[in-house]
Amino acid sequence: MEFLKKGTLGLIVTVLVLVVRWAEAFDVVDVPACSSGRLGVLGKFSSSSGKPVPVPQTNASSCYTSTGVRFFYEVHDRSVYSEFTQCNQPLYTEDAVELFITRPIKGEEIVPVHYYELEVSPHNVLFVTNVTNPSDSCSRFSGSPIPCTASGIEHSAVTTDYGYDVEVLVPFTLIGRSEIYRLNLFRIDAKAPSGNSAPQDGPSHFPHGDRFPGHAHRWGAADEEDGFQVAALRGRGSPFTGAALSYERTKSLVRKARSSPYSRPYPRLGEVYEAWRPTQTAVPCFHVPSAFGAIRLVQ
Repeated sequence: MEFLKKGTLGLIVTVLVLVVRWAEAFDVVDVPACSSGRLGVLGKFSSSSGKPVPVPQTNASSCYTSTGVRFFYEVHDRSVYSEFTQCNQPLYTEDAVELFITRPIKGEEIVPVHYYELEVSPHNVLFVTNVTNPSDSCSRFSGSPIPCTASGIEHSAVTTDYGYDVEVLVPFTLIGRSEIYRLNLFRIDAKAPSGNSAPQDGPSHFPHGDRFPGHAHRWGAADEEDGFQVAALRGRGSPFTGAALSYERTKSLVRKARSSPYSRPYPRLGEVYEAWRPTQTAVPCFHVPSAFGAIRLVQ
């Protein structure tokens, strides 16, 4: 019995040490259940290098359900551009939002090596792959594409008067159940070639119609409630009324790199790279897991 008590005490101490290490190493955002009507506000993105953007361009928030973790992106873009229509096409060569996520794995608590990469285009096309990255950089990593339907990911995207909105549910059947997840979120803003004829929005892939009611992630004046930033419910329309986008974009055409999922050059003229947690690289690179933040699922 004494042995069991010591073993239990040792386990508790180990867990507490890990929690302290996590808190010291990176920010942890509390994410509530969607049923609470609240959202864990991840906040505004900055450039991937860490520099602020001229005006708010991308925001993200999150909550969780009994089946997975939901993420909401609100993207401001004067020229939405993506021509892709099929699963696992290289969405990252054009406009897209991205999510890298993993639950803590023994030995990878601080710098993940294995994680999932998800991307959704403004017209609701999905890209999903299982990444192995032992170098903590873009110099040496590999990805194994996962069939979109088999992944179980639910997703929806719609163009708006200010850009586009994306909602994604990442199922526990894919990422496993955990209290804490390591992750980073990104957005690529590509320059559309002149005369571009973009496809229409694709159908929602939330089979149960379980979209957050009324686009509740719309950003308004945030109220404080039980330690959470609660996004005010709003109708359609930009929450940044009067804030004109001022990014200067070049007129160079966006070159495609459709042959290999990871063959495209970084960076390209006319593109803007944004991140929730900046990777602080001189040349834009999203695959820096040491820069991942974290979310904690709470009641």
